Amino acid sequence: MRSSIVQFESFYKSSRGKKEFQGTNSKFPELTTEKWALIRGLRMLLKPFDSVTKYLSGEKYPSYTAAMPILREVKGILSNTTLFDMSDRACTNKKFKLNFKRDFSEYPFFERVVNLLEECRIFLLEEFTKRFTDVDASILWSSLLDPRFASATYLSGPEIYKAKYLLQNEVLYLVMQDWVAEPDGEIFNTGTDINSDDSDEDNDVDFILKLTESRIPKATNNDKSPETRRQDQMERERIAVKHEVEAYIR
Repeated sequence: MRSSIVQFESFYKSSRGKKEFQGTNSKFPELTTEKWALIRGLRMLLKPFDSVTKYLSGEKYPSYTAAMPILREVKGILSNTTLFDMSDRACTNKKFKLNFKRDFSEYPFFERVVNLLEECRIFLLEEFTKRFTDVDASILWSSLLDPRFASATYLSGPEIYKAKYLLQNEVLYLVMQDWVAEPDGEIFNTGTDINSDDSDEDNDVDFILKLTESRIPKATNNDKSPETRRQDQMERERIAVKHEVEAYIR
């Protein structure tokens, strides 16, 4: 990056550059060694944002399920209080710190630049936290459907509980869509048979389809009312869904 800026600065000051940028009324800022030190530190601090932006902007793969885990990773980096700790006891970013101290530690501005970088880290963390305090609840459980994040290590205890609850409700809702109440109150599962040659479902959604298999027998005539039989079947479905979700998310 520095070489590119130096080349542009040289071009800007050349006769050709002056002609090309004539009338811009702009003056190329003088990049002192102190500013180069600040730029290098900011580049390291902002690199995760660049990587995340590129990944989440991808068009050839689904990125929504990765949003929450990736954003939590960025927050973890910003929360690292030793990110710009240049003492020997700090064990993070050793390569960056070694090179940074080698190039700038002898200058009188070194401590000032390090303090400015630390202030930038704190400011970014505060703004990041405010920006992502209230996120769509669906992002909690949808990320769990991605096998890469099914372990839910990026979620807190209460968030895991909430994510499981939301996922159970979502799956149960899908199961309920396959039910149809007949005039006599009997309820049938009308889901597609996933073993049939006529099934149009994608094999990638086996987890969801597994829950909608025809495991519920037709209600038989007995002393229970249609509504009671329906409630009994719904409760069995709820228990089955909860079991499947619990088995998937451990």
